[in-house]
Amino acid sequence: MLEGMGISVEFSHHEGAPGQQEIDLRYADALTTADNIMSFRLAMKEVALEQGVYASFMPKPFTEHPGSGMHTHMSLFEGDRNIFHEPGGEFQLSKLGRAFIAGLLRHAAEITAVCNQWVNSYKRLWGGTLRIAGAGGEAPAYICWGTTTGRRWSGSRCTSPRRATRPGSSSAPLTRPATRIWRSR
Repeated sequence: MLEGMGISVEFSHHEGAPGQQEIDLRYADALTTADNIMSFRLAMKEVALEQGVYASFMPKPFTEHPGSGMHTHMSLFEGDRNIFHEPGGEFQLSKLGRAFIAGLLRHAAEITAVCNQWVNSYKRLWGGTLRIAGAGGEAPAYICWGTTTGRRWSGSRCTSPRRATRPGSSSAPLTRPATRIWRSR
């Protein structure tokens, strides 16, 4: 269905919570990606209604189950070259790639405030009945980065685009990229 709408899907699979799915849309420029996310949300809600169920993008609908985030992979290209990548560099990151990650980490609190606009968004990050860091499942509870997947706020895997996992699944797709470039010069 999404492919028929011109939205490329890289892959999809069941996630950890009942009825929770991960659907990875293929990368595109920021505006096209934002439009694709909004069209995707509407299409999923319509299909769900046709099936007699409700599709929610609420970040943490159930206390006892993992929440939902909207992970974002980011890259910056100059022509065909990913300028975050530097063969031979530490973690294969260029100086600009390291500076970009440092900027994400420096402004993590502000980005979190903009990209997690519901109280429920914070239940995903701190979740559980104890309201402690990490109790929200795989959601990142600490501001850090790493080279593997896990509960980090930002990370990288060699030549892959940078990934920020803190924004909630309900966040506005046009606002999210703006939080990452507003300080750029």
